[in-house]
Amino acid sequence: MTPARTLSSKQFLIDRIVNQARLEDIPLADVEIRMLGFAEVSASPKDMQASQAFERDFDDEGYEAKIAGLIRHAYDQDRRAGKEEEWNNALARLASGDMYLNVLIDRAGIEDSGPAALFSDWRFIVYGLLPCGLALVAAVMIGLSPFGARLIRNDALRVFIATLLIASPFALQHMSWSKLWNTRKRRRHSHPD
Repeated sequence: MTPARTLSSKQFLIDRIVNQARLEDIPLADVEIRMLGFAEVSASPKDMQASQAFERDFDDEGYEAKIAGLIRHAYDQDRRAGKEEEWNNALARLASGDMYLNVLIDRAGIEDSGPAALFSDWRFIVYGLLPCGLALVAAVMIGLSPFGARLIRNDALRVFIATLLIASPFALQHMSWSKLWNTRKRRRHSHPD
């Protein structure tokens, strides 16, 4: 990811938050706005001063709750306007960054909902792809290989077991997708405004 794309994604989200604050008539101090883009690893001396002033003068909990609400409202408004892909792109670009904005986005319960987001979620791989892949490999080994014929000498039993192994990914996939979907849905809706 190029620094320019990361910067433009960060600026897109900051602009959306600031615009939402204006729409809702919620005042944001300059230091609050500056903290939206704060990243300790790339902080300038001015950013560090702003961070110290923020820690001294502001309540973290209140600020994070206020910004999380603004993020959710801006996201919901843009999603209804058909701009969800812009959010998904920005969220995907910033996901691996170490910045305060990611903490605020997590608190808001906003996450990339594009197809690529599933592959970055370890639960999809552990509960979805891995068991399905292992079951299919086992089915091929038992049903079609000489090893399977030596292991299970009865052809009917070997075909039955291979069929069960081939069918098992569909059952696992259904359970895995349901579990993953419900977890993501709960996380998304567990943050009150």
